[in-house]
Amino acid sequence: MHRFTILAACALAMLTSSLALAQTGKRGHHHFDHMLKRMDANHDGKLSRGEWAGKPKAFDRLDLNHDGFITRDEAEATLKRRAERREKTGRNFAALDKNNDGKISRDEWTGKAKAFDRLDLNHDGVLSRDELQSRRRRR
Repeated sequence: MHRFTILAACALAMLTSSLALAQTGKRGHHHFDHMLKRMDANHDGKLSRGEWAGKPKAFDRLDLNHDGFITRDEAEATLKRRAERREKTGRNFAALDKNNDGKISRDEWTGKAKAFDRLDLNHDGVLSRDELQSRRRRR
C-alpha cells in the first residue's frame, strides 16, 4: 500500500508539472505529451481510470466529459480554469480590501457573519488572501 501511495504521488506530480508546462507554448505541449506517454500504459493518447495512479476524485475533476478518460485537452482546460479562479480570487480580494492593508476586516466584509467566521481559519478576526484561497481549494 505504501508503494502505491508513493507511485500515486509521483504520477500526480508528473501530471501537474506537465500541465503547468503545457501552458508555456509548443515546448510545454511537447513535454506534456512526453509525460502522458510515460503514464499511458496502452499508448492510446489518454489516461483511463485504470492507468490513473492518483486519487479517484482528482481523476473525476480532470475527466471533464465523464467518459472515463483524461485527454490533454481536458487537462489543459482544467489548468486554465484553475488559473482563472486564482485570478478572480485576487480581484475579489482587492475589491473587498477597501483600505488596502492586505486583509479583510469584519468592517470590510459584505457577506454574512457566519461566512466570515467559517473563512477565518486562524480566528484572528481578519481574512487573509491565503484563507480565502484555502477555502476555495477545499471545495
